[in-house]
Amino acid sequence: KENSGEPQSFLYGDLHLGNLLFDPESRRVSTILDFGNVCWDDLSMELYDLEGSWPSLCDAIVQKYEKLSGIKINRSQIRMHAVTFCLSVFAEDKLSFMRPNAARHMEKLRESE
Repeated sequence: KENSGEPQSFLYGDLHLGNLLFDPESRRVSTILDFGNVCWDDLSMELYDLEGSWPSLCDAIVQKYEKLSGIKINRSQIRMHAVTFCLSVFAEDKLSFMRPNAARHMEKLRESE
């Protein structure tokens, strides 16, 4: 993959609230689930979904990561990925009504061959 100029790392690849379990007493993440999307990419890709669902947690993770690693994460890049993802979900939802018609159209095309 072409380097975006952002720091590259192994990423978990599916960081959102549905894959995190929290300890109710300490209010800390106790378990991370579903490692099926592990990949090598820029760090902003790791956090875009969390930015959309829990921005304050995303901020805390970025601040802690930057403090511990000394590597600056581009927050604008995270937001850009979050907005792009939200727009793609919106478009998918709005265009889903076309699927049954498209399937019928494709079937008619196959029958006419």
